[in-house]
Amino acid sequence: MLYKVRFSGFVILILTLLISYFSSFFALKLLFSVFTFEIYSKLAYTMPAWIFSLGVATLLLPLLKLEHKKKITIPWLLQRLRLKKFVLKEFVIAISLFIASLLIEVFLRPFFDRFFILYKRNLSGFDEQTAQIELWVLAILFIGVFFGSVLEELLWRGYLLPIQEKTIGRYAWLLNGILWSLSHIFIYNPITILFSSICLSFIAFKYKNITYTIILHLLLNAIVYARYV
Repeated sequence: MLYKVRFSGFVILILTLLISYFSSFFALKLLFSVFTFEIYSKLAYTMPAWIFSLGVATLLLPLLKLEHKKKITIPWLLQRLRLKKFVLKEFVIAISLFIASLLIEVFLRPFFDRFFILYKRNLSGFDEQTAQIELWVLAILFIGVFFGSVLEELLWRGYLLPIQEKTIGRYAWLLNGILWSLSHIFIYNPITILFSSICLSFIAFKYKNITYTIILHLLLNAIVYARYV
């Protein structure tokens, strides 16, 4: 029985990753191609956020339905995805840990830039491109990033982390954080967000509550994209 649980958890993990990142790529590309080439070339910068958002949105509920044979109710959904009430004391600890992880990444950034020079796609190149696009495209990007951030937390730390806890135990948060950082390889160097990724997964594991990680994720992305407005 334990083998079946572990195997099914592994299969679900792989399928979720593959489908959520690649299932909607061609559909979105075809949809955006209806516009002129100029518009499409600008919207292309928003592609990763929209791909993930659409992929997860179309995938998460069917996966939950396969897991829960009975009717899906709001209370069950909130409990399963670990969406719980906000506790200020817990959040203060969570945000302190998260800030510490970000400071570690800032401190180690010169090391990453020096010893991982083979990875050319990083935030500097992304900044360069994004800075040249219009405000309306940034608005589209903001919407995509907002929903993408929430859906990322629902998928990775609300849905997948509990499954990983059942399959590999108490250190599931470590694997979850590493895999989540690697999932950003299409946008920038995932090594530069390794510590904050692991930290978010640890917070979700410790408190069994992704309300905190959703807030922290949105705050971080808001800071990053506020530079372009």
